[in-house]
Amino acid sequence: MTDLEFFISRLDETKHIDNSIKKKFFLSFILCFIADLMSSFDFYAMTHDWIITQLFTGLLAQTIWFMSGLFIYEAKNRKERVVLFIGSALGCSLGSTLMLSWFKPLFNSLF
Repeated sequence: MTDLEFFISRLDETKHIDNSIKKKFFLSFILCFIADLMSSFDFYAMTHDWIITQLFTGLLAQTIWFMSGLFIYEAKNRKERVVLFIGSALGCSLGSTLMLSWFKPLFNSLF
């Protein structure tokens, strides 16, 4: 048996990701996307001294990250933790990239 045949046979034996893990993946992605977008906006608000905006965005971002962290903490096995970690990482990277590339130039042009 070659390495490729062994790898293909191992793929067939693995269980597919069930529906609840998919739902948690997308929920952790959305939560981390929103939280990181708000956190990036919070850093932008610091440069313009928007104190009330900093209060609400900082509070909400930390609350959302806490809820997303509970998913990873309550995961049943390592596979579920890795899937949730990947969803969270993708959400955070996309949120900060979107804020820096689209929203920040928009706010700079408005103010």
